[in-house]
Amino acid sequence: MVPNGKHFIKFYAPWCGHCQRLAPTWESLAKSFEHDKSVTIGKLDCTQFRDICHEYEVKGYPTLLWIEDGKKIEKYTGDRSHEDLKKFAVRLLGDDAGVQQKEDLREPQPPVTVLTSENFENAIEQGCTLVKFFAPWCGHCKRMAPTYDELGRKFVGHDQVKIAKVDCTLEVNRSLCSEQNVNGFPTLYLYKNANQIGEYNGDRSLDDMVSFITRHLEHDEL
Repeated sequence: MVPNGKHFIKFYAPWCGHCQRLAPTWESLAKSFEHDKSVTIGKLDCTQFRDICHEYEVKGYPTLLWIEDGKKIEKYTGDRSHEDLKKFAVRLLGDDAGVQQKEDLREPQPPVTVLTSENFENAIEQGCTLVKFFAPWCGHCKRMAPTYDELGRKFVGHDQVKIAKVDCTLEVNRSLCSEQNVNGFPTLYLYKNANQIGEYNGDRSLDDMVSFITRHLEHDEL
């Protein structure tokens, strides 16, 4: 039985691919609430605790349940992004949510969107999306990072442009990087309405990258 209090629990199995992909986000979510005594962000391995998983009617993995005083209150079925999971937790906490948690939700979105194999297709579906495929150890990637962040800030709030990046060293992204024909780092591809339309091979200056994106936007509007 899950103990008294409010808990947001991930019921999982170690062999489950979706669970493995969710793991970094779930750890980040737990860190967000580590100083909040009103809720526990936890996980339960159903291969070890079958009886508890059966009790909560867990039929697939991962299953994300909000539990209060041992009673299942709500199953989470939304997007598995850190922001959406956190919004769900703050909503369920209601008045118990800490001031910091509520303020955090009002923070502006980061200038460069982090993509994984889970959210990639959805992210490139509409408008223009410039994606930087990179590796953290890559010197060229490190040198480019500040300019790329600045590029992201240029287009924050633009409804037709997204600036994004994919870490190809993460296990969850390796097949994605292979499918997208990434052979070196950094590789920058522009996608328009879900289609890869070209690789950016120009100078990695802010002005040149802005011009590259703007040209493709203007072409759309003609």
